Amino acid sequence: MTGFEGKWLWPATPIEEFSEVGHLRGTFLISYQLTIASAAPLQEGHVQRTLQHLYHKVPSLRTCYGTRDGIVWLREATNKNIDFQVVKPNYCEWDVMNALRSYRYNSETGPLWCARLLPVNQKVIPGCPIESDFPHRYHIFLGLHHGIADGMTAMKICGFIVTLLEDVIAGKHISDEEQLGDYVGQEETCSLINEKKVFLEQNPTKKNEAIKEIESYKDAKSVFMETLALATGTKNRTRSVTHFLNPEITHRFIQKCRAEGVTVHSAFTSLANVAIADILNEKGIDQESYKIINNHVINIRRYWTGDTSRSLGCHIVAPMRLYTDVPRNICGYFWDFARRVHDDLQNALNGGVILRNQAIGQLTSTRRMDPDDFFYPLLPADYCTSNLGDVTSLVTEGGEHIRPLRVLRSVSIHSTNASWSHLFNTFRGRFVHVLDYNNGTVPKELAQSYSDQIFRRLEEVI
Repeated sequence: MTGFEGKWLWPATPIEEFSEVGHLRGTFLISYQLTIASAAPLQEGHVQRTLQHLYHKVPSLRTCYGTRDGIVWLREATNKNIDFQVVKPNYCEWDVMNALRSYRYNSETGPLWCARLLPVNQKVIPGCPIESDFPHRYHIFLGLHHGIADGMTAMKICGFIVTLLEDVIAGKHISDEEQLGDYVGQEETCSLINEKKVFLEQNPTKKNEAIKEIESYKDAKSVFMETLALATGTKNRTRSVTHFLNPEITHRFIQKCRAEGVTVHSAFTSLANVAIADILNEKGIDQESYKIINNHVINIRRYWTGDTSRSLGCHIVAPMRLYTDVPRNICGYFWDFARRVHDDLQNALNGGVILRNQAIGQLTSTRRMDPDDFFYPLLPADYCTSNLGDVTSLVTEGGEHIRPLRVLRSVSIHSTNASWSHLFNTFRGRFVHVLDYNNGTVPKELAQSYSDQIFRRLEEVI
């Protein structure tokens, strides 16, 4: 690293190191698609300047990896080049998303992100409102190394793009000195985990109960992996099925959740569970109930103190794991079932189970965790969720020159033992769902059937 003038930031945390290992394997990469409408045709130079301002104003985008005394670190990048291309209009949007889901960045110099612009010729885009005063449409694709961004950070960056592009088109002065967020490490998370370690060491009964609970996980089997997953003969790639609820159905769904005393996340998790049970039943796997293993990616900032609105980076740990018994026939009892799922989720969240499990792992581990433990865990799940809630305030609603219409997100899961994951949020009154699936184990038809069944069930229960 001779001649390097940038600042060494901090030793890579486990998630930052795992993200780099995933990147080198061509997986665990973030790809966002921001669809915008503009009042006048968008100029390539406007987008280029927007991205240059973005680089200077968002510190996590000026980051790369380095090795110091045999330890992997995050450090400031010296490469100020912007990885940006305009894609030919005849390209399919998912071809671009697919490329970014296995993209190779230069880890040692940066940038660890890229952007693509695709003009859109079609008049009607699924999941997009009609903006008659903004007739020109474009997809802006944002690719990110997961080590520098979690879902919340990536969504904020989409909002920064919207705001900066609006100001660039308007000809406003933009100061690159003013930063749009703070790139922070995991000090507070580590402190919280250490508090859990101290508590467990001072309470051996609680510690032993937690160890037994975690050990019991090893006996659980993924019903999907055991019965439906199969080698498709296709080269492993992440593919997606998308679904958009219109504003009227979105409103009804959210209001029904409130009336039934559950969160949208709890209700959707329940729907995802019931849809798997439906498919298993249809496939002739006849049981009174099915044990579904569901993982949930949690924004660890929820446990921090103070204002976290400016914090950028990747602030997640291993997902929160739940085991749910799903009755074969849920007819007429869905919301009772959803309340049980809600209670399980809230108890785990409020009890800081993911922090406790991290503490137990550190107290009982006899070796340094290998990245394979993350990408090929001994405890596969039937699915994973990532819910960002209502992201309208993060992405913003634009201004006089541009309007964001929708935002899709995906994280590659191929080259792992994961089969599928649910990424969902609401934006401008619409519920947006992306079902990512590993086409090495999940046929396209099965993924589509699963997505269809979730939303068929949703409309039945609202």
